[in-house]
Amino acid sequence: MYRFSVIFLLLLLLLPLGADAKMRIWGEELEPFTIDEVAAEDGALWYDAIYWLENFEGDLEWLAEDNRLTIRKGDDWSAINTRPPYVMRNGKPLTPHDPPRMIEGRLAVSDRFIRKVGPELLGIELKIASLDTRPLYEIVIDPAHGGGSAGESGGDGLAAKNLLMALSLELADRFEQEGYGVHLTRRRDVAMDPARRAAVANYWEADLFLTLDATGAARPEARGFEVFYPERPGAGNVELWENAQQGVWERSKLWADTLGNYVGDEVKTFNRGTRPLGSPVLEAVTCPAAMLIVGNISWPQEAELFRQGEARSNLVKAIVEAAEVFLRSSTDTPDTSNEGDLSEQSN
Repeated sequence: MYRFSVIFLLLLLLLPLGADAKMRIWGEELEPFTIDEVAAEDGALWYDAIYWLENFEGDLEWLAEDNRLTIRKGDDWSAINTRPPYVMRNGKPLTPHDPPRMIEGRLAVSDRFIRKVGPELLGIELKIASLDTRPLYEIVIDPAHGGGSAGESGGDGLAAKNLLMALSLELADRFEQEGYGVHLTRRRDVAMDPARRAAVANYWEADLFLTLDATGAARPEARGFEVFYPERPGAGNVELWENAQQGVWERSKLWADTLGNYVGDEVKTFNRGTRPLGSPVLEAVTCPAAMLIVGNISWPQEAELFRQGEARSNLVKAIVEAAEVFLRSSTDTPDTSNEGDLSEQSN
């Protein structure tokens, strides 16, 4: 049914399996089969594209020099590539969820790619179920700004949006190493409105949400870090975005307090405290949510928190430890009678 070259078969035999998460796929006139995860990166599970597609009727061709995989059935053909256009169906480019990538010598596609692009790529309806156990906790990291919103600029001219992206990626890697499911609201330099940022957390049914932001020259007096949690939600329809924090607001405050304590112990900068903030992002998230203003990037001492090195590693360590303590804590909530009013916006 499938025709592979001898070299291709040897390549498959030499590639190790190393997977934990399983995906079961079936459909009309398609016998159920299971594929194993090969990696967990950037908030997604990744699967070997060859092992996935070899279960479908057609001829596979792997061009190693181009990182290109083609499947042909009669007059129909589809292709996956690590370079644009990433996915083609009979000459028509398709828009992938997560472009394919090479992982340990294998062409890999994400779970979202298989779910969203797979049916169109193959021209058939697929039914898909995850057989792996869900990570104990799902965390969403929200790097502020992006696209036309550069944020503040540091003394070296670096924009906050880029520094926050680098920090978020290191934080995501650390969480993944600890076994958490991690998702980012953005992975590239793109603009994201508040509703889309919150929607990422709600889509993944996150257990914890954290926005990372920075101050700069526009607030030269705002040295140090500060933590915000959403304002107390009003009574009303819980299906409205502005009321999404109903039932979890006390936990959001506790998350912010825990985060502030751990960052304060690890990062030797001024602690500006923990306060409520009228934020359309935090208020629309249905899990405990907080915003960490890491520091003022116009001050060299605090700018180091955003650059690769010991200072940033210590900050990442503090955030991960705070999350672990918070998530494993009891559901008892603290007294919130001493809340203060927010006197100034964080941006």
